[in-house]
Amino acid sequence: MRFISLKKPSDFKKTYQGIKFYTACFSVHFIPAPTPSVDMVQYGITVSKKMAGNAIIRNRMKRHLKESFRQYALCPEIGNYQIVFTSIRKAHEKTWDDYVRAMRKLPELIKKYEQDSYAPQKNTAL
Repeated sequence: MRFISLKKPSDFKKTYQGIKFYTACFSVHFIPAPTPSVDMVQYGITVSKKMAGNAIIRNRMKRHLKESFRQYALCPEIGNYQIVFTSIRKAHEKTWDDYVRAMRKLPELIKKYEQDSYAPQKNTAL
């Protein structure tokens, strides 16, 4: 499994327009990847100064997100998506175990939110 980091602002913007949900440590935006590939996951990580304070804390949060995603997200189950992780307030107070717990739930949450957002909506207008 290859992990490709999103680099272009346009890729981030496209992903931000997709489906969004929250976990205890971060928010997740995702869309189906524009170029289907079985062995590749595209991801991006954002941590703002406003949320985390100084650079040491921000970089630690990025390392935690990246490593927990790489080890515990079970990427073959996730499928072929572009995913952006954005830190939330108080995420710098979370432990490594909190990040791991959130990442282990990621595949089932992505499947759930994808099914909910693409399900046909009932027309309630009379």
